[in-house]
Amino acid sequence: MHKEEKVRNIKIKSIQRFLRMKFEEKAIIFDMDGTLVDNIPYHEDSWILFLKEHGINIEPEHFVAHNHGTMNEMIVRFFGNNISREKIYDLGLKKEDAYQNLYRNHMKEINGLTFFFKN
Repeated sequence: MHKEEKVRNIKIKSIQRFLRMKFEEKAIIFDMDGTLVDNIPYHEDSWILFLKEHGINIEPEHFVAHNHGTMNEMIVRFFGNNISREKIYDLGLKKEDAYQNLYRNHMKEINGLTFFFKN
């Protein structure tokens, strides 16, 4: 079993323990990216491609240190503080297009998700 798969199995077991606890709540909200769908590598790759298209070259191993916060915060981090809200919005749409084009044909749930919800 790969390290990544072991980590996912641990996460699933932790969530299952959590769900067995007694709560009055009627619903649970899950984050989508990396929790329900296996898409994190595609987000990272789309950022790297998007940035390259805008003249910003960053190696994948260095990108990890910058990959935090909202999309708008990341745009400001890479494009500078003097960028207008309109430009941030426009760049955000372009980055999202890059992600959707990369991920569109690779949609896949996190391993064990269907089993988790059925049990």
